[in-house]
Amino acid sequence: MRRSDLDINRHANNRAIAEWVLEAIPPEIAKSHEIEEMEISYKGQAFYEDVIISGCEISNNKELYTCQHHIKNKQSGQLITVARTQWRKTQKNSGGFR
Repeated sequence: MRRSDLDINRHANNRAIAEWVLEAIPPEIAKSHEIEEMEISYKGQAFYEDVIISGCEISNNKELYTCQHHIKNKQSGQLITVARTQWRKTQKNSGGFR
């Protein structure tokens, strides 16, 4: 974690956690799809200098990808966040997430 990831109480802030969720999306999905939904459930806390692991399991239903995310503290194994994102094929004139 970086200092810029902290809130006033020195815990990981919600913006940083959402960024960690998005970082786990494979580039081929991020380039060709746009996020349709994001649901985040906070389970634990992360602090400055913690090493965070962000991963996801992906399922595909036609042109819609659903990703189940798990963010954990590498040292303790503590679950910090679970999330679900859904991605649909980017429309021709839409920007997507790059």
